[in-house]
Amino acid sequence: MDDNEMDQEVDGDAEMEEDDEEESSASEEEVDEEHEAAKLQQLQDAVTADPFDYDSHTLLINQAKKCAELDILRAARQRMSEIFPLTSELWRSWIADETRLHDKDNQNEVAAIVSLYERAVKDYWSVELWQNYALFITEDFSSEEAIAPVRKVFERALEEMRYHTTEGKQLWDDYRAMEQAYLAALAAAAEQSEEAKLLYEKQRQNVLSLFKRQLRCPLIGIEDTYKEFLDFVGGNPDAETEANFNKAKKQLEEMLPFELQLVEADDSNRYRVFMAYIDHESTAKRSGRAIVTLFERAMVNYCLSSELWSRYLYYIDRQMRPACSATQSLATHERSVRNIPWSFELWISYFRAAELHKADDTFMKSLFLRIKGEICSLPSQVVDIWLAYLSFLKRKLISSPLSDTIDHPHVLDLRRAFAEALAELQEMDVEKRIERYWATVEAETLDNLAKGRDLWESVMKSFQHSSKLWLEYISFERRYGDDKSCRKVLASCMRRNLDDQEAVVQKWSEFELEAGTIETLMDMQDTCRTSLKRIADRLAKLEKVRLQEEAKQSAPRKNFRNRPDVEDEEERPERAKRQHAREEDGQDGKRKRAEDVPKAAHPNGGEFKVPDIPLKPPSGTSLPNGALASAAHTRKLTFSPLEPVGAKTERTVILKNLNYDVKEEAIFDFFTPIGEIKDIRFAKDARKKNVSRGFCYVEFVKADSVAKAVAMDRQELAGRPVFIEKEGQRENFYRGCGPGETRNKLFVKNLHANVTEPQLMDIFSKFEKMQKVDIVLNRSGKCKGFAYVQFADAASAAKAMEGTNDTELHGRRMVVAISNPPAQSHRAAQEVSTKRTGTAASLSAEARKSKSHVQLQPRSVSLRNGSDRPSPSDLPSSAQGSTGTAALPSAPLLPSKKDNSYFQSLLQKK
Repeated sequence: MDDNEMDQEVDGDAEMEEDDEEESSASEEEVDEEHEAAKLQQLQDAVTADPFDYDSHTLLINQAKKCAELDILRAARQRMSEIFPLTSELWRSWIADETRLHDKDNQNEVAAIVSLYERAVKDYWSVELWQNYALFITEDFSSEEAIAPVRKVFERALEEMRYHTTEGKQLWDDYRAMEQAYLAALAAAAEQSEEAKLLYEKQRQNVLSLFKRQLRCPLIGIEDTYKEFLDFVGGNPDAETEANFNKAKKQLEEMLPFELQLVEADDSNRYRVFMAYIDHESTAKRSGRAIVTLFERAMVNYCLSSELWSRYLYYIDRQMRPACSATQSLATHERSVRNIPWSFELWISYFRAAELHKADDTFMKSLFLRIKGEICSLPSQVVDIWLAYLSFLKRKLISSPLSDTIDHPHVLDLRRAFAEALAELQEMDVEKRIERYWATVEAETLDNLAKGRDLWESVMKSFQHSSKLWLEYISFERRYGDDKSCRKVLASCMRRNLDDQEAVVQKWSEFELEAGTIETLMDMQDTCRTSLKRIADRLAKLEKVRLQEEAKQSAPRKNFRNRPDVEDEEERPERAKRQHAREEDGQDGKRKRAEDVPKAAHPNGGEFKVPDIPLKPPSGTSLPNGALASAAHTRKLTFSPLEPVGAKTERTVILKNLNYDVKEEAIFDFFTPIGEIKDIRFAKDARKKNVSRGFCYVEFVKADSVAKAVAMDRQELAGRPVFIEKEGQRENFYRGCGPGETRNKLFVKNLHANVTEPQLMDIFSKFEKMQKVDIVLNRSGKCKGFAYVQFADAASAAKAMEGTNDTELHGRRMVVAISNPPAQSHRAAQEVSTKRTGTAASLSAEARKSKSHVQLQPRSVSLRNGSDRPSPSDLPSSAQGSTGTAALPSAPLLPSKKDNSYFQSLLQKK
């Protein structure tokens, strides 16, 4: 083979290797493209499934941009902007992409980008967005017409951000630079004509005015601006401008410590600095726009703080009026509900602000329907928004002159709305708030007392024993009716058994002193005396019954075996009849305990029937040896053949901190939106019949309703926050953590009583993987001073602990540590768990034995087996005398865990 052939072969091999590499690279690129396309489709599906997942939207935008899918990218950005307000970074990225692709000569594409800028500057304040907006529409500085749109954008930007202490100077400088560039363009032609000279002088005054306006604002870098001003005017400033400069400089010196704290503070403390900064500026009577600027700066980082939004909205609606226009106020309210759409308080504030700024009826109706249909998740919220809308209609009616109060359109609209509200809220408005308000409107606004009385009578049919509502009805008659009608209602009250009869007596007495005669006063005293005596007699009977029940429960069990039959028949005739019946039927004289006979065996038995205990446990369950025998004589352990053991517990929640007067109907209404209720069991006071102990058990038809019920924890019911937990949840919690550290859970203490869960969420949500916050509340719903914050892993919890410990909240410094429950609490939890979940077989013999039981071991056996008696060292210290010897009880104490074989061996020895 010659050299040429060898070279050709080498070249051929090299070409083949290059081809192989290209094919391999192309294959890898195809695999990557397929992978990225699949990921893009997965993110699209995720956004479709949950459109309110913020992170899925951002991931989809980034992935579409990576895959260069322009149509998908535009659609993803548009969809996200319709649901969420976008940050300035997202807007700048979107506008930058569209700017690179647009055609400057295509007016439609230019208008589309301008529209994006207009939407962007409304979400969050950003100096950079305004600068880019002005730069985009700038073409040249050749004429007034050319710079007019740019000047308009800068003026709008300065209207909002002229007091931005750290970044405001950039806007002012850019604005002046544009005006000075135009001034320089006019300077060349100023000497050519008188008209050009006048135009130049006018523009010079524009620049001078910008300098003076800027020097009135306390901005960082104001000294540099003053130097430029001196150069522009030739070193001869006017007295007014110099005074404004000195005043702004002094204000800046007061503000700089707060600005320095904002720079040095971390995310957890920066919010507190902003609040102190706002309070300082408000106390110093600063400009309203300056304080609004501070609120907007805080919103950039804390847009999910409902407390911050509430303070901001209160300021612009109450303290800044009339400087804040209706357009600005409603736009700010709209931004608040876009940021926190789940806050019902912000929506109500929005509705009232719209009425305050005299929004038209169409807007008010659409906003009402929007809140009622999309936001309200609780019956009380639906009632509240209806009351807000009805009060709006009433005030609109008052503000317009009425020629005919019967057929006037506004009157008809109001009554139609009340009727619609009653029809919709039949099951939700448990306190009849709509109906009571309607009665007042009829009597006061529409001058229809008869209709108002009809409505009150309808209300009182549902509240026969509520002294609170009867007193409200009396006040209604006292205000709108006459003395005769008022006495009629008062007399009707005294014929009922009210929960606070003395309050009605006091009300009647005050009424007669103010409006009655001596005869009516004495009649009132006679009526009240008779009524109170009737109630006292009734209460005395109830007390007697209660004492009898207590005596019956506390009395020792009588042994009828050793008593004469005659005495037994005299005191317990019903028992004697049963005994004679047994003897006639040939039954033995042995008496079964009533507790061992299921109530199902008695046709006229108790309130419910205990199902027969099956001989075998249900499938999927197991019992220790001997458990079935024990279960046959234990009422507490019952296996239903119709459902598995524990199925009822899985469907049951516990409600604590209930109002003692709350009724089943209120609880049904409370849980109506989440699922059907099977049963409600109140815990009653054993000493007082039908008196609630403040908690109850709610059993749902479906187990999936339990999670929804637990999610309603701490919501208000009948004036109290209700604590809701799944049955058995507390012991599960203790078993989950146990004694020792729980590394992914933080214990936060030294909290103020007014601390709320959203406030702690604002602090700890800045750290990754936070799962939930649990504040421990007292019965009044206030914080008890400590809380728990759970994270997904220990590393996240440790990072949050370092970042939040010693943070000040409501004037107190929080103490944050890894949760470390003491061992004693764990043992207590185990005892609770044993009491609630243990079977009869698992309990010790002493725990199952009632005090009235007697020892069944023969005395001779116990005496013979003296060696089996426990030694003093085996007894607890409380059972030993002062000399150290055991103070043995009268009945022999058996060693624990002795079974039947043990007693059998004793008898064999005998």
